[in-house]
Amino acid sequence: MSEVKTAATGLEKVSETVKVIATTIESQLTVGDAGVVTAPDSLYEATLPADLPLDTVKRVQAHTVDFANGLTLAMGNLGLKTFEGDKEAAQISTKVKAGHDHVSVEVLRSKEVRNPSTGVAMTKYGSVSTKHVSGIGASRGDYKRIQDDVSSRHTAIFSA
Repeated sequence: MSEVKTAATGLEKVSETVKVIATTIESQLTVGDAGVVTAPDSLYEATLPADLPLDTVKRVQAHTVDFANGLTLAMGNLGLKTFEGDKEAAQISTKVKAGHDHVSVEVLRSKEVRNPSTGVAMTKYGSVSTKHVSGIGASRGDYKRIQDDVSSRHTAIFSA
């Protein structure tokens, strides 16, 4: 495992929790063929705080999926009502907070698509797109500091 230098890179401002998790993770990663890194299936669970059991995490994740699906269905229903009542409306969309994350849904009245098996263009009505976006950078700016640190250390080694 490489020693992490923090003085000039901004990692001194990264939370100690993140640094401990990184050390735990790095010790369990293996670089294989073509740079593919493998990790044990239990890696995520091994980093959870003692008072946060994996079952609770799975329940929250399952609820997030159910929430996104429920939001998608509700938006589909609302889209149908909107498009029936307003012939000019082409789309409706929303973005809803889900903790540090957010779920966004877009419903299009219609969209031109290609049939993958025939290549023929066709119109798809009621095209729906749902995204669950992680708020990975939401906590104390750690993610941006880590991005900058990784880039800085790689630049110092490989740009010469």
